[in-house]
Amino acid sequence: MAPIIVTKQDPQNIKPLSRRETQVIALLAEGFSKQKISRRLCIEVSTVATHVKSIYRKMEVDNAAGAISKAYRCGVLFLV
Repeated sequence: MAPIIVTKQDPQNIKPLSRRETQVIALLAEGFSKQKISRRLCIEVSTVATHVKSIYRKMEVDNAAGAISKAYRCGVLFLV
């Protein structure tokens, strides 16, 4: 799998994500489950779920696929 790079966000397209939200969406884009993200970031699964809900709200999407797609389109993430 190609590495995912986090870039500057375009505030005109989405509400800015926090540093932790950006880490979470990058891991989601790599296919990590909430449980694996919690272990990787040393946080509770419920905290990951809270970050995911916040990401969806800020990006105005309803699911991970929509959030990941929008993150690539808005320049939050890109493949190298």
